[in-house]
Amino acid sequence: MRQQITSFVSLLVCLLVLQNGLAQQQKKLTTKTSKKKEPLVLNGFRIETDLGSIISSVAFKDNITTSMQVGAIASLSNKIYPTIEIGQANTLKLMADKSSYSSNGLFEKVGVDFRINKALENGKPTNNLMLVGLRVGLSNFEYNINSLPVKDEYWGGSSLTNYENLRTNKAWYEFVAGIRVEIVKNIYVGWNVRYKSLLSKSTTGEIYPWHIPGYGININFTPNWEFNYTLGYYFNSPEKPKKQDLKKEQISNK
Repeated sequence: MRQQITSFVSLLVCLLVLQNGLAQQQKKLTTKTSKKKEPLVLNGFRIETDLGSIISSVAFKDNITTSMQVGAIASLSNKIYPTIEIGQANTLKLMADKSSYSSNGLFEKVGVDFRINKALENGKPTNNLMLVGLRVGLSNFEYNINSLPVKDEYWGGSSLTNYENLRTNKAWYEFVAGIRVEIVKNIYVGWNVRYKSLLSKSTTGEIYPWHIPGYGININFTPNWEFNYTLGYYFNSPEKPKKQDLKKEQISNK
């Protein structure tokens, strides 16, 4: 009899422990399912320009490259930043063999950046950003190669040949990493490092372009690196009126 009572009590304790565990598990599942994902909110957008092209023009004196790039970056919940960048570039390069290369065209890039630093530093909100992202770029441009020495495989010797008004499209992808620092209210400076690689190579028989607007120098279709120094201004989205303010306004209008 005592053994039966002990077995019954043990079974009852096990059932109570099991019931308590199931209740806790159900509570966790209910808490998880009850939590709704907060929708992304447009906090504002930033307009910025690239100052790196000016630096590169000074650094490489054997060629002349003039370019301009502007970007529009939306801020979604201060976490995700869809980005559109457009620009234009002209290049004139004097080669070692006395030939010259020139190109002119537009380019555009679309992509997204992700914030990897926390919105709070030492318990205080911060507007400074550490970003990583991805871009896809496309350029439609015209290029010319003048006074290019071409060897005559049959008769020997060489002659100077001009290839003018050549037009092509090039696409590439970019991995981007950078920072943005708010130096004064809504004014940001920062830098980007970009790793670029072409999505397609030249077709057979095509004279490949030495420089691609938006992509940079193209030597044997190897990946390219670029550094950008940026200056931008942030525009805040208008704040939505709170429910209490709406109620007060409705009461005052009655």
